Amino acid sequence: MSQKHVPVAGLILAAGKGERMGGCKALTRLGGRTFLERIAETHREAGLTAMVVTGAQGEEVQAHAAGLGLATVHNPRFEEGMFTSILTGLTALAAATPGGSGAACLHPVDIPCIRAASILRLRRTWEANPHPGRILLPTFDGRTGHPPVIGLGRVAEIVAWANPANPANPGSSGGLGGYLAACGAAELVAVADAGIHLDADTPADLAALEAWLPRREIPTLAEAEALLQMHQHSPDIVAHCRAVALAAGRLAEALRRRGEAIDVEAAFAAGLLHDILRTVPGHAAAGAALVRDAGFGALESAIARHPGVPPLPGADGDGEETALLAAVLALADKYAAGNEYVSLEERFGRKARRYADNPEAQAAVARRLAQSRELEARLQALLGGPPLEVVAGRRE
Repeated sequence: MSQKHVPVAGLILAAGKGERMGGCKALTRLGGRTFLERIAETHREAGLTAMVVTGAQGEEVQAHAAGLGLATVHNPRFEEGMFTSILTGLTALAAATPGGSGAACLHPVDIPCIRAASILRLRRTWEANPHPGRILLPTFDGRTGHPPVIGLGRVAEIVAWANPANPANPGSSGGLGGYLAACGAAELVAVADAGIHLDADTPADLAALEAWLPRREIPTLAEAEALLQMHQHSPDIVAHCRAVALAAGRLAEALRRRGEAIDVEAAFAAGLLHDILRTVPGHAAAGAALVRDAGFGALESAIARHPGVPPLPGADGDGEETALLAAVLALADKYAAGNEYVSLEERFGRKARRYADNPEAQAAVARRLAQSRELEARLQALLGGPPLEVVAGRRE
């Protein structure tokens, strides 16, 4: 069944007063854009049409939503809490959806840093089995987060559950979380996204997000590990990726101590993700595209180029830090034979022996060895010593 017949719609909950923030959260700015603007763009990137539930400062939020091309519905009971906004939005979406066959992606406006890739993954999971009673919860690093996806076939049940006269319900104070716990029907969908937990309730929270925003395209190690587990299921390849991550991280740490411009966390993450699609033809380009689409574009160039011998900074159009990261990843990958570290001579010697009866292949291996030695020599000059000793932990 196509998405046209079972749409997942965004439902952005923007009715709160924002008292702890000191102002309306929908209109609060992060990185020069309002929370509502950021979330609306995220939903569009994920292929969702969104509706905004307004409340406090309703006219201002409605006008801002209209400027973003978003429909709105007003919650007159917004002072009673977010659950009333959920009920208002779900009821409006169910009424607008023929047969109640779609689903709502419930996105509180104070969680503005969820990645489009996470919402797209939830949408595609729903589309694979668009049951009207289905409930999806994203999970990362062992915890569920936002946004849940609720089948519109659940709306009447949720409304009935919210009725304080319902003996099964402790009252609307139980909120959606209380309903989900009571029904026990939610399915967990793994995502590689710390943003599902990053809410902004206070100015201190906002300041923390502002500080994090410039690094958004560099995954944390937990995000990189989660993305690897989502797409790569070979224990041998995963072990190799972890070995390359350690090697790249050690090289980056040593270079950083010598004043070179390289991000250590990016090096670890690039190592973890460099072979994420190892069994796919053209795995480097495919893996780079996957990582970029997951929201981690800072690693794209290094992953795309790791099978070759990237030049060091100044030799091509890449920026200094991007070029150095690519060189570090490429050399780390060549040192890691499986999950052990070996010299370039040993690594390429194994390849040469594999093609003992193929002179053309042996000549190609010899060329790659010579190019890799040149890369090793250039990094050795930056490090002040043999890179392999740094990788093996024998030298800082």
